[in-house]
Amino acid sequence: MSMMYQIIGQAINKANLADTHHPHDYLNFYCLEKRESSSTESPLQTCNSSENRALVYGYRMSLWAEHLGILEDCFCQPETLECMRKVNNIAKTNWQIYAAEEYKEMTGHLMQYPIQVNKDGKVTTFPGHECFPDVSGKVLGSSTNLPDALTT
Repeated sequence: MSMMYQIIGQAINKANLADTHHPHDYLNFYCLEKRESSSTESPLQTCNSSENRALVYGYRMSLWAEHLGILEDCFCQPETLECMRKVNNIAKTNWQIYAAEEYKEMTGHLMQYPIQVNKDGKVTTFPGHECFPDVSGKVLGSSTNLPDALTT
């Protein structure tokens, strides 16, 4: 994970985009929280697309409606920074709610994987969240003596 973010950070710097872009604009990791979520409006009715693309859009939109708990116009154009940043904002907020001491209802159940990535691609955990709160597993994992072929 760290290496991928570093490569993206280097590419952003090389393209002189560091002032306006971040590695999270191009690579993200999410995790799902276990609560049930209710479905929202029909995603097939939210995008104007050609018939042969309707199923792809519909499937993507139904997944986002289920996991994010809402549908936004920007979801019709998933390749845009606006869409990526909206999804990341919802996922980050959901992580903050999930990790908080006090219970609060989340919007959907997609959460940002609890890591911070600086503009150069260096990966660290959120302060105070080196482990997942529910299972105590290390967010960044731990070293093993097993060959890479068995763990990737």
